[in-house]
Amino acid sequence: PFIYYKWATDSHTPTTAFTITVISRRPSTTIGIFLATRHTMKKKHFHGPVYYNDIQIVIAYDGTNSELPISRLAEIIRSAGLDGIGHLADVFQLDSGKKQSAVCAARNGDATRAGQIMLEAGREKMRESTRKLSADAGGRKNLKSVHGSFVSAPEPGTEVRLAHGSAGNLENWFIEDWGGKVVLKAQGGLDKPGRFLQAHANGRVDLSYKNPNDCVNQMWKPFHNGDGSWSLLSVHGGWLSAREDGSLCTVQNCDEWEHFWL
Repeated sequence: PFIYYKWATDSHTPTTAFTITVISRRPSTTIGIFLATRHTMKKKHFHGPVYYNDIQIVIAYDGTNSELPISRLAEIIRSAGLDGIGHLADVFQLDSGKKQSAVCAARNGDATRAGQIMLEAGREKMRESTRKLSADAGGRKNLKSVHGSFVSAPEPGTEVRLAHGSAGNLENWFIEDWGGKVVLKAQGGLDKPGRFLQAHANGRVDLSYKNPNDCVNQMWKPFHNGDGSWSLLSVHGGWLSAREDGSLCTVQNCDEWEHFWL
């Protein structure tokens, strides 16, 4: 994690206090503010815990209320403070010009404008990720989990699971750009109907025979991780997760079990 600290001495008391703002690229790490004195240290959350995972959810937000993600992001920006805003811009991978604009807006007290700048840049980054994933995944691809297992679509039926050993036909997937999102189609045979990976609101993951145009559950938003892997966010805000028991589901936070390699 990135750790930044600022000293502030109160001349009226013998206690020297400092604040530490933690902004981490690790999705499951809390962005928090700590207050320390000579004798005690306690963690103070602002408006409840805020996670880097929240930032990705904000970027991927696809609802009709455009004010919702900006207000959420503005809350994170206000809580990060001036010391954290520049580093938050780095998390969004803003270029120098947009970073300066976002920092200036935040410094002038306009967290909403700073949020708009970051949101637009983050969504453009996500569109680039979608194009990159579909380009990298041209033809048949395997999705390998951190456990060394492959996402597999047994035939027949709608079950999806993880398979160990060498990848075969059941572990082949076609990944296609579908209007800014991606769909994952199990290979199957030429004479067989398509089966698409889908996520349900309760976290269950299986396959669907429906056309993606008729089933939003089949839409995924890809995020390219620093280790070269990919993470897939469902329309319900859950991350595709590979479990140790060989099952797949979606979970709230993105960590190593939610990383897949093509």
